[in-house]
Amino acid sequence: MKIINNSYGLIFNILLTALVLVLIYACQPPPPEIDPRSLDLHPPTQPTNLKATAFSISQINLSWEASVDTLGVSTGVKGYYIYRDGKKLRANQGTKFSDTGLESGKSYSYTVESYDGANNTSDMSTPASAATPKVSSEVVADWFAFAKNQEWDKMESIARKAW
Repeated sequence: MKIINNSYGLIFNILLTALVLVLIYACQPPPPEIDPRSLDLHPPTQPTNLKATAFSISQINLSWEASVDTLGVSTGVKGYYIYRDGKKLRANQGTKFSDTGLESGKSYSYTVESYDGANNTSDMSTPASAATPKVSSEVVADWFAFAKNQEWDKMESIARKAW
């Protein structure tokens, strides 16, 4: 009988130990989830072919070729940071941007960098420059002359060039 009692005691101890281990494991917090963006260490490619074109006396239009983000865990290109004369203007989603409210007769230099979902940034694009045209007194004089003669189509044409 003594051997049987010892066997039951051993089995009881094994089961008790197993139960304690299960309870300890069950009480542990779950492992943290890994955000795939934290694994993305590769920046997007550099934006290329940046062009700056004066549209009016107060606006310059920018366009460039899209960046690509395909290395590592790709989170994709989320947008572009636009810089004027070395200062960040804003973030932009597409590959075109109109910079408005500019001073007439002044030259501006622009660069663009892309960023992805993990906030990796590309190298800066090659700079592009454009100058807003000056408002000449001839343009203003022509505009008033056309207004006096009610030549509305010519007024509109000059206004589009000037503004």
